[in-house]
Amino acid sequence: AEKKITEKTVTVTVEKPVEKIVEIPAVDAKTIKAVHQVVWNIERAAGKFEKLIEILQASFEALIPFVILADYQEGVLLRLGRFQRKLGPGFHWKIPYFDSILHDDVKPRTERLSGLSTTTTDGKSIGFDAVVTYQISDIRKALLEVHDLKDAVADTCAGCIGTELSNKEWGSIRNGEVADYLTTICRKRGWKWGIEVIAVQLMG
Repeated sequence: AEKKITEKTVTVTVEKPVEKIVEIPAVDAKTIKAVHQVVWNIERAAGKFEKLIEILQASFEALIPFVILADYQEGVLLRLGRFQRKLGPGFHWKIPYFDSILHDDVKPRTERLSGLSTTTTDGKSIGFDAVVTYQISDIRKALLEVHDLKDAVADTCAGCIGTELSNKEWGSIRNGEVADYLTTICRKRGWKWGIEVIAVQLMG
């Protein structure tokens, strides 16, 4: 007996997935306002928490009966708001809540004065920047007699440089002959604020 092999055709039907449309409900103005109110309340609470942390930190620091200044720092001791003495690097005792210690770095720092301009005696209009290198020489004056030392340096030196350059010829400025002179002038003015001007450089 012979076996007869027959071929069968199998048809596979692939159905495409049905796309489901999700409708997002519209948000009314009342809901948006409520969300904004919640966010505002959270931000307000966070601000109060930060202030509380600052108060606690300040109270804790006030209880510490000593302070340590680094080699590059100097300070002043105030008792009930009045100056007592200058402080150098090292360990210093203080009376909690009665004494406060202010300090600052006395290492050299630089201040860039940008956008300066003047007119020389020979009619040359020039624009330039100045870089002033200085350091604190009298910590009492720098901390107690100046509101903002950085601004004092910038204003004083900018005025001196502009005035002195307006009395010079363009040739002497271009050749760099006035740099030492400007340093000397600014240094004399700086003693008033408790700073020593180390160098003044013109750029631009």
